[in-house]
Amino acid sequence: MRRSSDWVVDITEAIEDVAEDWRSFVTSDNATPFQHYEVMQIVFSRLISGGGKPKIARVRDANGQLAALFPMHIMRQHGLTWLRTDVRPLDYCAPIFAPGLTQSQTSDIIRAVLAQVPEADLLYVNRIPETFGGAPSPLVTMPNTARLRLSSWNLTLKGQTLDDLGARQSKQFKSQLRTRTKKFMAKHDRKIDVAFGRDVSVADFQAFSDLRQSSFDVKERSNILSDPQWGPLYATLLAEGIECRAWLATLRADGEILAALYGFQTGQRVQIILPASKMGDWQYYRLGLQLFQETIVYFHKQGAEIYDLSIGDSPYKKRIGGDEEGLYDALFPRSLAGHVYYLLWRLKVKLRARMRPID
Repeated sequence: MRRSSDWVVDITEAIEDVAEDWRSFVTSDNATPFQHYEVMQIVFSRLISGGGKPKIARVRDANGQLAALFPMHIMRQHGLTWLRTDVRPLDYCAPIFAPGLTQSQTSDIIRAVLAQVPEADLLYVNRIPETFGGAPSPLVTMPNTARLRLSSWNLTLKGQTLDDLGARQSKQFKSQLRTRTKKFMAKHDRKIDVAFGRDVSVADFQAFSDLRQSSFDVKERSNILSDPQWGPLYATLLAEGIECRAWLATLRADGEILAALYGFQTGQRVQIILPASKMGDWQYYRLGLQLFQETIVYFHKQGAEIYDLSIGDSPYKKRIGGDEEGLYDALFPRSLAGHVYYLLWRLKVKLRARMRPID
């Protein structure tokens, strides 16, 4: 542990070393739903199982007060050594700062962290939400940060009635979904269920996994649930999550699961992670959207404040009534080679700024 400027940084590869500090430091005002200790403990365990090398930086000010936590891992890419905060299952990835830090303090902290990892050429932070708890992220206005082309979407449930939420949706969307739901229910016995943690049966989780795999086979896309490194993460969250409560919502027709939605809840924020629905002729009924609507109603009644539709600009997120939130990435060079790469990255950022957002 060494002093750099006014900040004291210590680095560990074991998240358990900072468990007590982590749990007390994270709030909705300075962290994303993915950054609760219980989530990241499981994420780092899976990262290590695949050969990953975590590096967690804990930063204190001169008075010993915790100022920041940097959940990172180190890797080689493009001939450079990177410190990265992004890991495949995490939608929002960012250092965790104490609220109220100035931009100058944030810059000093980042330099102090990089100084303690001399082998690193760069620190890369990806998918930074524009705000935390209504306050701007300390990173988004920095010159090393740039707006991504994709966004995050969420619904504010707090202070809204169900009629208010419905008014955010277009008449065409509501009318079509209502009509198709009625047609579906006229032919089938529909049942909606939301279960948390260990109340999710092994059979239901397997049915959800099979449903997602079959739909992704049709779409010819990679399904994270079938990934040998990251697939087990989601069942583990159901079994072990405490502060983060993983849940599975299902839509059954005549006893068969035809749509499912996996997510977790941290405090009063509901995070959507993995949807799945039956393909083929069943698509006419918009089963996935039916389930989204029902879970919005469910969590609204439970007193949730935010229904986070997560990253990606799928049209249904706007149709459901979601608000767009900007996402950013940031690159901080340390070595000469890192500075050269940073200059090329800035050029890419300028070109990206001229491109249309992802539809």
